[in-house]
Amino acid sequence: MNISSRLRRLAESRAVIWLFLLIAIAYVLSFDNSSEPTPEPKHTFNVVSLVGDPDCNAALRRCNAMSDKVLIGLQAKAPVRALRPFDVTINLTGLASERIDQVRAEFTMKGMQMGQSRYAFRRIGNGLWSAAVTLPVCTSGRSDWVATVYVYAGRTLYEARMPLTVQ
Repeated sequence: MNISSRLRRLAESRAVIWLFLLIAIAYVLSFDNSSEPTPEPKHTFNVVSLVGDPDCNAALRRCNAMSDKVLIGLQAKAPVRALRPFDVTINLTGLASERIDQVRAEFTMKGMQMGQSRYAFRRIGNGLWSAAVTLPVCTSGRSDWVATVYVYAGRTLYEARMPLTVQ
């Protein structure tokens, strides 16, 4: 066996190892990697569902959902790609900041089991909350996600659903 065939075999074995490592990394990243687990609150809530534009895409612009007093805005910072972290900002209007106990979001895909993608948001300013989100790849090629935002304020739970498309 000459030197060039040995080098070719070595390069092929390294390529297989790198491919295996990339698949393993993609698999691990598909799990919920929120920074800290958020326990479910232990008391009953008055649930207020806010209505948003079902045709809005939070990956392209801020999407809003509103009730008579409260507005929840959601926007993802581009680029929004599967398996890569991207920043999501939630803007709350009509709620006193000191009343907000917790802001969370869950990302789902209608009709698909994509695993749990739940994130706890941290306060970054008056009415502004942020989290780094990583979404898995859909093996069927779909990219139409729905972000369900949960805002816990005292004994009231505000929830809003807004579309988000990944690249």
